[in-house]
Amino acid sequence: MGVGKSSIGRSLAGMIDRPFVDSDNVVVERLGMSIAAMFRAGGEKRFRQIEADVIEELVAAVPPRVIALGGGALGNAATLATLRDRALLVHIRLPWEALAPLIPKLRRGRPLLETSTTEEIHELFVSRDELYSGCHLTIELRREGVHRSATSLLAALAPYGIEAAPKFGPKAQLP
Repeated sequence: MGVGKSSIGRSLAGMIDRPFVDSDNVVVERLGMSIAAMFRAGGEKRFRQIEADVIEELVAAVPPRVIALGGGALGNAATLATLRDRALLVHIRLPWEALAPLIPKLRRGRPLLETSTTEEIHELFVSRDELYSGCHLTIELRREGVHRSATSLLAALAPYGIEAAPKFGPKAQLP
């Protein structure tokens, strides 16, 4: 929720030379309507089912990709199980103290936050924190910029065998 999953994920994908996809964008494209409109038209339950189907497809895609998930995606037990079994599931965490000042901006276009009080958003944050404990890796970031955050994430992924792709710049010596 507001940690910069898409921006950081896109940057990380470039570093490791993998495709990047935001599951929310795929759902919006498939439905031809915004998430907020989907919540109004069919409710959260319908949205979450479509989201689960999209995530299942994205995890099965070749080559493997960096996928930014919507904040509530792991609330679906089947989705969580699929991701735990077939992907490296990373929780990019921003402490509440850093997230709270962003709440006015975060409310825009997010159906679960639009009419919620700060206290209700904090409760959602806490409940999702518990839910995300099922991830393989949690990395806590500060708001220090996309590139620096992606670099920190890449360093945390090294024990999992994920490394930066070689770059061939103009000074590179080719055999």
